[in-house]
Amino acid sequence: MRFTQILVALLLPLAFACGSDTATVRLVAGDASGQALQQALDSRSADDFDSILLNVVSLRVRMSGGSDGGWTELLRDEDRPFVLDLHRLLAGELIELAEGEIPAGKLTEIRFVLDAKDPGYAIPAGGTPEDRIAVRVPSGTTSGLKLKGPAISIEEGGTHELVVDFDVQASIKDDKDGLRIRPVIRLRGVETEAVVD
Repeated sequence: MRFTQILVALLLPLAFACGSDTATVRLVAGDASGQALQQALDSRSADDFDSILLNVVSLRVRMSGGSDGGWTELLRDEDRPFVLDLHRLLAGELIELAEGEIPAGKLTEIRFVLDAKDPGYAIPAGGTPEDRIAVRVPSGTTSGLKLKGPAISIEEGGTHELVVDFDVQASIKDDKDGLRIRPVIRLRGVETEAVVD
C-alpha cells in the first residue's frame, strides 16, 4: 500500500505536465480607425445604415509545426455563420468573435472566410433585412482574409486575448451595386499585415 501511494505521488505531476501543452485563445474584434463611417464612404453617411454585416463561416489560427498544417478552427458548428456587424465596431464596441483551445507554441496566421452564398449585406436606416444592400468582399469567400506578421508566443495553460482591429474607414467603399469591403485589419499591439489573394 505504501509503495502504491509513493508511485501515485511520483506519477501525478508527470501526468499533469504532459497534459498541459495547450492554451485558450480568445479573438475579439475592435475598430482601429476612430473615424465616422461617412469618411469611409464616397456618397453616403453613417445615418444611411443601421448595420453592415459580414457572415463569417470559418475563423482559424495557424500554429507553426502543428498537425493538419498547423490550423485550428475556432468557430463551432453551432456558431456559423458568425455575423460581424462593422457598424457596432464604429460605435466603440468590442465584439468577441470566438474562443477555443489551441496548441501552445508560435501563432503565425489568423484567417477569416466568409459565406460563399451570402458574404454580407448592409441594412439601410429604418429598413428590414428584406431591404438589404449587397456587400462585396474580394476573395473573402474563397481563400479568405489572412492576417500575417511576426510569430506570437502562446504559452501553455493560460488564456490569451487577441484583439483584431478593423480599420473600418479604410475598409468600406461605395460600389455601384452596393458596398465593397476590402478589409484592412491588424492585430492590436503587433505589426501585422492583412493579405487578400
